[in-house]
Amino acid sequence: MKTNMQTKLGRLVRSCLAGASVLACLHTNADVAVLELERSLDAKTWEKVALDPTLLTTTGGLLQNTHDPQAFYRLRINDGQQAGFVTALPLGQAPALAVNIAEQFLRDLLIEDDESEGGDPENAWIDARLGPVCYPVYDPAFEDGKAPAYIEFKVLRAQGASVDPKDPFGMSPPDTANDDCDFGHLLVSLTTGDFPVPSFSQSGATPVERLLRTARTSGPIKPLRFDDGLLAAEDSQGALVGSIGNEPFFLDPKVLDISGKEFEGLDNENGTQDDGAPEFPARRYQSYREFKADFAQNPLYIELRRLRAELAAQEWEAALGKEPEVLKVPLKERQLVLPNQRIRAAALADPTIAVVELPTSGVGLWITGQRDGGTTLEVTYDNGSKQTFLLLVGTGPGQGAGLNLATSGWTSWKYWYAGNWSDQRRYKQFSNDPQMCPGGASGCGPAAWAMLYGWWDRKGSPRLIKSTGLADAPLTNDDSVRDCNRYVFNQVGPFCVNGQAATMPWNMKLGYKWAQHRGAGRDITWTWGVPYLSPGSRNKAVNSIKAGRPSIVGLGFYWHYPLAYGYKVREYRSLGITWNTQRYFKCNMGWGGSEPQWHNASSTWFGTHGRYW
Repeated sequence: MKTNMQTKLGRLVRSCLAGASVLACLHTNADVAVLELERSLDAKTWEKVALDPTLLTTTGGLLQNTHDPQAFYRLRINDGQQAGFVTALPLGQAPALAVNIAEQFLRDLLIEDDESEGGDPENAWIDARLGPVCYPVYDPAFEDGKAPAYIEFKVLRAQGASVDPKDPFGMSPPDTANDDCDFGHLLVSLTTGDFPVPSFSQSGATPVERLLRTARTSGPIKPLRFDDGLLAAEDSQGALVGSIGNEPFFLDPKVLDISGKEFEGLDNENGTQDDGAPEFPARRYQSYREFKADFAQNPLYIELRRLRAELAAQEWEAALGKEPEVLKVPLKERQLVLPNQRIRAAALADPTIAVVELPTSGVGLWITGQRDGGTTLEVTYDNGSKQTFLLLVGTGPGQGAGLNLATSGWTSWKYWYAGNWSDQRRYKQFSNDPQMCPGGASGCGPAAWAMLYGWWDRKGSPRLIKSTGLADAPLTNDDSVRDCNRYVFNQVGPFCVNGQAATMPWNMKLGYKWAQHRGAGRDITWTWGVPYLSPGSRNKAVNSIKAGRPSIVGLGFYWHYPLAYGYKVREYRSLGITWNTQRYFKCNMGWGGSEPQWHNASSTWFGTHGRYW
């Protein structure tokens, strides 16, 4: 069923993308930019238009003797950072379901921010809308990267109020056009292999626009998303020409042997308790092409994608308006349900509601109601597929007593923050440092620890960065931040993969030693495990943020460590029963001055909860 849905969505996307290409909203910060005009008769093959200075008009127009009313024109912008271009879709040509998901997600946030109480204290979407263009983003593991797996929607400031018809003068409202490119993005999945909205940001350029600035090409780029921390740009030949995030490394699939296990350790002034976690072989990839091939074929990544799709299934049902089937059983009576299904396992979210038993035949499921109420029942069929039901227990009119049977839909978001974005230290990896990676970047692991220590230096432990007596951690990288990175780098033992440092998950914890080195008071715990199978790691970070303390988290497929300082959650309820929960972390990505991003919390596999003084 999931495969059919994914295929249907893929076909819909391909049909929408046929021959579509428009100019994207690009903003340039350079003093000088080179503008090149290109012309095409089919919107596929483009040629540069030679500009004759004698044909320029006094108003800046161009007299084009070869003007063809059937031709298409586009403008290429080269400002020293942006030289290429990216294919985009008009909003009206984007897949309807993806647009609906994006608009509803945005609408939910706008509605709650109109309320007098609640809402996101850092929300910049008080006055926002989807922009006129959106960007196809690819996943090499979906249909060999030939069809888009995501659509990235640009979010713009909503249009200003129109002129009051009663105003005799008729002046226009203030122009906010310059702000149009600064409201962030919404990433929507086009397949059921990922969550409907894996990530979003509420300010700044979109990730694809930022990727375009890094692209080392004057031609088109193809954006590929590998996980939450890695976005790549390919040229028309499939070569890597730009990237955002850490370089990935090969990790032995045997790491799946620890699936379902999590490892917890601590460090405080009374001593250190190691987590006892095992280590697994890891190495660098010899090339980008080797990585792409391994990403599609490696059993580790295949399993992680399967787990992601399994967790995303319920969110997709909510997005598609499909609620779980209802099973009703009487109180204190044993009843057989699903009598024609072969069932491998069954579990109740609230085991006090009923007792479930598998018949010796393996067909159907015995349920005995224990008390009035309701809960969710997850059934695993013999073929490994899963289905969630709403189970109501009771007698007669009182069935499901205590439930609000009229309740259906998403609750409002609840928010928690550890400070705000202005408290965050905007650190990034150091390049070509002789004591870290002489030929590349120093790694996101040391950068994440430095951001955590920088936050605490300003919040109660002034000896953690720079001087040992002042709360003077700088906003951005300087020599004191470099010193912290170098020390942590030597502790966590990353190896340089093609010029970037990779920190193994079982070594990431060792960054705690910097606080010891600086003589700071400390009390920190950490937990790590397998992506999509580590609720303890996620809960560690959640509890830290709820206590007002940022947390280092591991997101995606073992490749990136941002610093999470915000957390939001909402529930989908049917008949008063919660059957789906959406969770996001707001992250300082460790990319310097870039804006924070919200990422779905389901992939979390590493989390810290620390306090320093």
